[in-house]
Amino acid sequence: MQAENVEIEVTGQLSETEYSAAVARFTKEFGEPKQQRRLALNVTDFDRRDIETRIRITNGHAELMQKIGDWKGDSRNELQADLIEDAQAILKVYSVIRNLLVSDNLQTTVIQFENKIWKTKDFELKLTRQFGKSSVWNFEVELLNHSANIATICKDLRLQPEKEPDAEYWVEFNKKVNLQIDELGEEKLVRLIESYLENNGN
Repeated sequence: MQAENVEIEVTGQLSETEYSAAVARFTKEFGEPKQQRRLALNVTDFDRRDIETRIRITNGHAELMQKIGDWKGDSRNELQADLIEDAQAILKVYSVIRNLLVSDNLQTTVIQFENKIWKTKDFELKLTRQFGKSSVWNFEVELLNHSANIATICKDLRLQPEKEPDAEYWVEFNKKVNLQIDELGEEKLVRLIESYLENNGN
């Protein structure tokens, strides 16, 4: 298991037009981005806003990831552990996580991303199309140099971070944008996991 990391980041939403313009602008400024394809099996207990657990597969690599800290803060701790890259084994890990949670305010979602990523010495910039039932576009700026100021970086990038929405917003957002694990069924979920394990990205 990897060591605990402190993650300082901000996010915001874009329209499809803003997203396309931002891709062109940042490619001109920083060069060609790294392409990333990601699937996440997300288990959210809305009664516990200090913890978020998900399995994610990024360009074919599977891992268990947990974020710890207030959703509405810009600094959270992150724990990661590599998983066996086998769809049935991943599904069993998901089932263990799901069985440990007994909250009545629980949501389990499949989150799919296509990311374009640029890195500098001070920050990582990610532009994302998130899709499932529908598509949305957003950005994420993560601080790599903790002596830098993330607000100043966003201002220089001409990106406007947004306050973290409340739980009610995310419940409705997930219903609109993301696939629901309980609605997919095991066979479809396994096929979806396999399709992301087969994709190694760039």
